[in-house]
Amino acid sequence: MEFDGSLAPGHRRRKISVPPSGVLVVRGKLNTSFHRPDLLSAEESDRSNSISLKRIKNRFVERRVFLRILLAEVTGFDPAAFQFTYTPRGKPRLSEPAAARHLEFNLTHSEDRVLVALALGFPVGVDIERIDPGTHLAEIEELFFGIDLPLSGRSAAARARIATEWWVGTEALQKAFGAGMAPLFSESAPVDAPNVGGFRVRPVEVDAGYVGAVAAHGSGWSLEVSEW
Repeated sequence: MEFDGSLAPGHRRRKISVPPSGVLVVRGKLNTSFHRPDLLSAEESDRSNSISLKRIKNRFVERRVFLRILLAEVTGFDPAAFQFTYTPRGKPRLSEPAAARHLEFNLTHSEDRVLVALALGFPVGVDIERIDPGTHLAEIEELFFGIDLPLSGRSAAARARIATEWWVGTEALQKAFGAGMAPLFSESAPVDAPNVGGFRVRPVEVDAGYVGAVAAHGSGWSLEVSEW
């Protein structure tokens, strides 16, 4: 079934193409136009119903519907047609429709900002975080397996940005590895690293006050960023 573009109020269909040997990162903002619980699968509805806090519940629905409508615009299938499976470490993958299984994707959000990374046939991971001047730098350094971050002599704002860049780069890398939200092994990276365990990490331009990064297998892939 073809998506007719009218499923989300105010949403205008845009046909989106994923480069055959590259990564497409789609930037967007969550809002109530994506609050369409009727598009969720039974499993997603169960997860939504298990969330007691309304704000968090609404964000969950909006994220999943945003992803479904985006996948529909990439593949041409109806947003409600997609079914997902999860790796043992929690990373989602497409299981249905079968014709779309070659499409690799990963979604991240911070507040209302959302990034989705898309690739054809090779794994991707993406992350976005708001820069928090109150970041606990010592705790982040410990999470990065004893790496000494280049923080000495920097202002508080610069230290927070550097720490966030490492956090975001590492999260994108771990998600590309297939770790989902669970650490896979002791690899970490800044937002621009040419080769970490066979994966490349690259920065993604996002709104001021945020840091974004994408990681994918190999080093020669191109990167396109699209606003949605």
